[in-house]
Amino acid sequence: MIEVLEKAFIKSIQEMLEETPKKAKRMMKNGFISSIEILSSGERIPVFLIIRPLLLQALANRLLGEKEPDEATLIDLANELSNLVVGVAKVIASDEGKDFTISTPQFLKIGKFEPKSEASLHFKTSYSFCSLYIGAVRG
Repeated sequence: MIEVLEKAFIKSIQEMLEETPKKAKRMMKNGFISSIEILSSGERIPVFLIIRPLLLQALANRLLGEKEPDEATLIDLANELSNLVVGVAKVIASDEGKDFTISTPQFLKIGKFEPKSEASLHFKTSYSFCSLYIGAVRG
């Protein structure tokens, strides 16, 4: 699943910001925290995105033309990014013969996240960082 989510994140950022994110070693633990679940064979796999505000501001500028988005807009974009990444992962997985459904994304908070995760991915764009924690327990 982690490989599919990695491809999905890269593709999503390429489409939204017209740049290719690079893998990073830096783990994001502070930021806008959104979650979404992958539902497969009766198993619920939570996916948490921790997104730095500068990345969300870049998305707001690029997608909405807003140079100074308010907090509500940034929250909506955090959920939209979660939904897009996992939605693209669903399409990629389906192309590979694997099927799953996804939940509606939920915004958890702006703040610190203490991951207890089986797997994680970390990315850097020209704007900022983002981390995905897969199979994590809410911290």
